Amino acid sequence: MAIAYPYLPEGRAFKFVPDGDPFLEEAKRARSELAGDPIWPNGAVLVRDGKVIARAGNGYNRGSHLIHICPRIVHDCPSGQGYELCDLHDSPGHAEWMVVKVAQQEGIETQGADLYMYGHWWCCKPCWDAMIAAGIRDVYLLEGADQEFTREKVHAPYLIPQIKKACLLGGDVEKVFPVAFEACQEINCDLSKEMDEESEVVMVHADHEEERQCFFSAAETGKPIILLSSEGTDISQETLDHPSVVYHLIYKSDTPLKTRIKNILIQL
Repeated sequence: MAIAYPYLPEGRAFKFVPDGDPFLEEAKRARSELAGDPIWPNGAVLVRDGKVIARAGNGYNRGSHLIHICPRIVHDCPSGQGYELCDLHDSPGHAEWMVVKVAQQEGIETQGADLYMYGHWWCCKPCWDAMIAAGIRDVYLLEGADQEFTREKVHAPYLIPQIKKACLLGGDVEKVFPVAFEACQEINCDLSKEMDEESEVVMVHADHEEERQCFFSAAETGKPIILLSSEGTDISQETLDHPSVVYHLIYKSDTPLKTRIKNILIQL
């Protein structure tokens, strides 16, 4: 049965290889070692004359150690929507685009090379444009990639709740604590109003100066920090750029706050 790809250039078709193919295994290795998108990791290699000449992972090759909270998941975006919310999903950070860029930066000739990709089942238009411009000959995918790399299957292993204890700090925690408590309960996580050694993640309600002081105390621990603030709150860029901050959740009166807090926590 023909696969309905979201995009496929005229005159182009994917080729398929079985799991265990040596070049697909190299793409799989690139995925595990280089992909910077922990929610949908993808790897690609360029092959010419029987040799791998370049390798890359999506998410700008930042490495699988990256803590990344995808706002598309936080906001429950349907498949194919909300890409503007997350720069790791920008086309220049896709594995296909990245592997071409890696080769070009290293002065490696890409004309006539084949691309092997592991982690996805189709290529977007900007990636096809980049591959065609680079003279890529064929694109090889895993047999059955459209069934193996569905959103449900790919996300599932990465969205299993792991956090067992969190804390919420701030001078006015009661403003959001009941909702945050319910969110934590639904994923079997204990939420307290005090930070201790067992706290795995710290939520800081940053609407007031007193609450911002809590941020600096939390930052000293090195634990992941989730900032919560109502719309219109002025938070310094220095705070937002702090390496401990994994997400800044801005909410309004009609924001489904419980769902969004839960969607952040399940990604940690």
